[in-house]
Amino acid sequence: MNSSSSPTAVRAATRREFLCSLGAVGVASAALTALPGCEVAQLREGTSGEFQFDLANPTFANLALVGGMQSAEALGHKILIIRVSNAEYVALDRLCTHVFCDMGPDMAGHWDKAAETLTCVCHDSVFAKDGHVLAGPATEALTSYPVVVTNGIGLVTL
Repeated sequence: MNSSSSPTAVRAATRREFLCSLGAVGVASAALTALPGCEVAQLREGTSGEFQFDLANPTFANLALVGGMQSAEALGHKILIIRVSNAEYVALDRLCTHVFCDMGPDMAGHWDKAAETLTCVCHDSVFAKDGHVLAGPATEALTSYPVVVTNGIGLVTL
């Protein structure tokens, strides 16, 4: 390069473009295609349906008390079930939308029952009980799933 030429400017990929590229690598091995217009949620998307849980099952003992959380995997979704009050439960995608830290109770998630907020302790993103972002660095909401509990049996609609 001589003194009169300048280096070519290279644009850095956005986080979304980078994540879509990672998803494209996996898909490319089967289809050799890119993911145009890819959304982050598409990289983690499962199928729809219902997930049933029994509060009497020791696996869900964490939900016996208000403020308890339990991780679950159903139909390709990694979810977090939280007992908000005696009668209210919420289910959220448990992977933080910032860098996909797992916010399970034994991982990077902290539920504040007084404020009704979920904090990803990896980078301090804070989410409301409906999944929307209250404080970043996350900028995208967590997916929220309806939960109905009747006679100790919970049903999450995915």
